[in-house]
Amino acid sequence: TDDEMDPEPIPANLVADVAGKLKVSHSKNVQQSSYIPLGMMLNARSLYNKIGNFRELMHQIGPDLILASETWERKRKPLTRILSSDQYKIISYSRDANRAGGGCAIFYNENRFEVVNLEIAAPPGVEMVWALFTPRIGNMNTRRVKRIAVGSVYVSPNSQFKAETIDHIIETIHLIRSKYDNEVNFLIGGDFNRLDISSIMNAYGALKQSVSVPTRNGAILEIVLSDLHTLYHPPTTLAPLQVDEDKTGADSDHNVVVLAPLINANYCIERVKKSI
Repeated sequence: TDDEMDPEPIPANLVADVAGKLKVSHSKNVQQSSYIPLGMMLNARSLYNKIGNFRELMHQIGPDLILASETWERKRKPLTRILSSDQYKIISYSRDANRAGGGCAIFYNENRFEVVNLEIAAPPGVEMVWALFTPRIGNMNTRRVKRIAVGSVYVSPNSQFKAETIDHIIETIHLIRSKYDNEVNFLIGGDFNRLDISSIMNAYGALKQSVSVPTRNGAILEIVLSDLHTLYHPPTTLAPLQVDEDKTGADSDHNVVVLAPLINANYCIERVKKSI
């Protein structure tokens, strides 16, 4: 049943060893972040043949948001039909019928954040969606992070719209900052495929690209641009998403990136105590 497939997700106790490798611990000593989302980012290489494994990953980690690229969403069978649940909602972009592949999405859990689709139209050929996350806990006038503009993007290696993508991101950042009187933070991520992002960084100097671990074949293709980098641990990765046992097709060949907040005690360095 849907209830059996979609139990209430609980943020995992994410533990990194001294080498920086992430694993799930079952410790009950959990302190969740109240205003910084636990996130994941992945290039799915199609979600349609990985639905079961994607659901399992969502409910194993329990993220507040997932930035997905290469969803390969089809308009005749949208992701909302196959992956929406009581726990996770979806904002997505899909290509026209005459262009296969591509696509991007934001999956989000509304338990700790109010989420609004910003409905910012991307120029033709630009694959991107935007949402606004507002923490449900705390007084907006006193908390450090009042709201977070989240963007999910995919830039194909041979895209003819790379300049348009850069311009769209820069223009949208300025638009959102103006609308909210600069009281907004940003978390923008996806598969940029080595796109030069220096002009984005120059346009808004508070942003930092925080992914420093390879995401595909030794290269960093998935990146995160955020002015919240000081509130997160350095991103780490999990193994690529695999095709479900009852499906055919190719596994993803991109590692899953995990974004864990510093103030989330679920993520810590596990050290072995030496006896004296």
